[in-house]
Amino acid sequence: MLDTTNRYGTDVHEHEILLSSAGQQVMMAWEREYMEKCVDALGITPTSDVLEIGFGLAYSATRIQSYSPKSHTIIECDPVSLMELEVWAKTRPNVVIVAGTWQTVLASLGSKYAPSYLISYTKFLFELKSMMLP
Repeated sequence: MLDTTNRYGTDVHEHEILLSSAGQQVMMAWEREYMEKCVDALGITPTSDVLEIGFGLAYSATRIQSYSPKSHTIIECDPVSLMELEVWAKTRPNVVIVAGTWQTVLASLGSKYAPSYLISYTKFLFELKSMMLP
């Protein structure tokens, strides 16, 4: 059976890293500061319902939680990342985990989310825009 899941590990400098099944770097420790600043720019408040797509190394999720939003829904499709997310979310009662790809679950979640934190892949954003606009 072909392994198609992500895996967590460390790089040569002993920093956290998330690798795809093909060994490609999905997320690395140097991205933490950038991701935290992106979250800071969202203006999250205790009345916010936040939607996050992808869990990765929990950098953005942890920063989102520092603002104590009313709810924090995280969509994750990778089985290994889902297991990490479930452990991380155990002590965070406002976190809702949605298993699946964003393409298949987004429409079922409704439109209560503002702000949303999305990864910045061009294809991803184009697909998301086409799904959300009439």
